[in-house]
Amino acid sequence: MNIWIRYLLIICLFILTFRGCAPTITELENKLDNDSSGGERETAYKILSIDKFNTNAIVYILYSFNKLGEQDSIKVFWDKLINNNKDNIMPYYLRLMYAYYECRGKDEDNFKLQYLKKIYSLDSTIVDINYPLGEHYYELFISEYKKNHRNRILNKYADTSYTLLSKVWNMNDSLRYLIDYPLMQLTSYLTKSEEQKVFEKYQDQHDTYYRKLLPKNWKHNYSLNIFQKTTAVSFDLFTYYLEIFKEPALSSINTGSTIYRFIWFRSFNNPITIKIEKDNDNVNLSWKEIERNRLYSPEKLIVNKTKSISLGEWEGFISRINSYNFWTKQNQAEQVGVDGSLWILEGCQGDMYKHFDIYSPKDDDYRKIGLYLLNLTDLQIPKDEIY
Repeated sequence: MNIWIRYLLIICLFILTFRGCAPTITELENKLDNDSSGGERETAYKILSIDKFNTNAIVYILYSFNKLGEQDSIKVFWDKLINNNKDNIMPYYLRLMYAYYECRGKDEDNFKLQYLKKIYSLDSTIVDINYPLGEHYYELFISEYKKNHRNRILNKYADTSYTLLSKVWNMNDSLRYLIDYPLMQLTSYLTKSEEQKVFEKYQDQHDTYYRKLLPKNWKHNYSLNIFQKTTAVSFDLFTYYLEIFKEPALSSINTGSTIYRFIWFRSFNNPITIKIEKDNDNVNLSWKEIERNRLYSPEKLIVNKTKSISLGEWEGFISRINSYNFWTKQNQAEQVGVDGSLWILEGCQGDMYKHFDIYSPKDDDYRKIGLYLLNLTDLQIPKDEIY
């Protein structure tokens, strides 16, 4: 055999052997999740050498720096990642997502705003950027109007908010129910009569419940923050988890059936959603569970089941809905705490939609609804994990 061919084969064999011995990202991630020997940060950096935007590795590095109070190291980490990927929005987006670790609650809103604007300057087509920026300028408009309704800057704030939120309207119709009323208010202020007709048409077909939350003159009351009035559930949390659950926004659908959905966010346990739907005499129950890692970040859908239930079980559920006066009770969001759980209950019936989001509820009638749905599934939840 030619010596050069033999040499080439030896080199190829060496490369294949080396690759075969190198750990995969999955193996490194498993090691990161399960290893507590003290080399986790080194493992995280190994993952980043293969996948530079791996969120599991990034979260662990931020978590470890934050735990040790090494805020300067967090800044250095992000600056290096951004400088090495100047034309990529991903490091800016990740820095925005995990701002908590860097800010630790200090001036976090202004920090996020800085990066929202930066990402928007790089790519103005991202829904998750347009939405919070649009809401930010809307709140500036409302706040400034309360101080001085003749301030010339009001037109700039209102127009900027309208531009951003109307982009969201066109890009993602599942979010329209969240922004329809603020857009109506903005078009009224900006005298955009033709645009206003589009939102009026949508309003006539959807979200009739929200009208009950607003005063009669809401459209022309520019001191009224409609986002605060109608959106008790955080967009960031709620929409983010709906995507992971692979669940639709109930407020934007009209299937002709009656649907209720319970979403359970617990501080120390996996998020769970349970949906019950009645179409004529057919009743289906579906439930899903998301697995979280040791840093409590959502990772993947691990339970996704559906079954038929009896009309008697449906009536048992409806009796609990009626005991709570679901459709007539005033929707008042309670203060969210740190170590507890958020019980979200939604109802969709014809063109009506309503939801409650209550933190660690003490109301026994409200708790009975969620617990009844849990008992209809085959989920085995220990008593100490029900809170």
